[in-house]
Amino acid sequence: AADMWDEVGEKERAYELLLKNGKYEKAAELAIKLEKFSDAANLFEKAQLPLKAAPLYEKIGNPKTAFQLRGEEAFARGDTADAAEWFLKGDDFIRAAELFEWNKLFDKAAHCYFMNQNYLAAADNYLKTGNEEEAAKMFELGKDWKTAADLSFKYKKYQKSGELFEKSGDHYHAGISFQKVDDEKRA
Repeated sequence: AADMWDEVGEKERAYELLLKNGKYEKAAELAIKLEKFSDAANLFEKAQLPLKAAPLYEKIGNPKTAFQLRGEEAFARGDTADAAEWFLKGDDFIRAAELFEWNKLFDKAAHCYFMNQNYLAAADNYLKTGNEEEAAKMFELGKDWKTAADLSFKYKKYQKSGELFEKSGDHYHAGISFQKVDDEKRA
């Protein structure tokens, strides 16, 4: 019946009939003809067709949703590296970070954790890449001042390590750090 309504030019009636009967894919295709792009995108999602919905979301100015749908599709295919990239583009930093970590792409995982303000997880991932200086910054942002201080001291950033040891309550090591930069008063 919907096809017949469509053939005689009653696209709106055909569209309503398809919706009423849960024929989401055909309704989405008709919605495109009716220039109801937002409805078409939603209907393709309901029909479990994310790759048909994604370009429509881009067309209506919602690229983040499009990227996330592409990420979902890549994940369903088992391509976790590709899914992580799509999730990153879609600002879904937690899912991107977890998948980057799963694929041992620790630099990218650290960046995503940082973007989500999960600084300690970012620090752990920077440690896995051997980037201890960046890890120290993340430990400081995550308020793990003792670990940040230890790493700063290791890289001879004595003023910084002194301040961080002081924040952590380790006054002995703070004094040693300040002594290294000839700040006798603070030491």
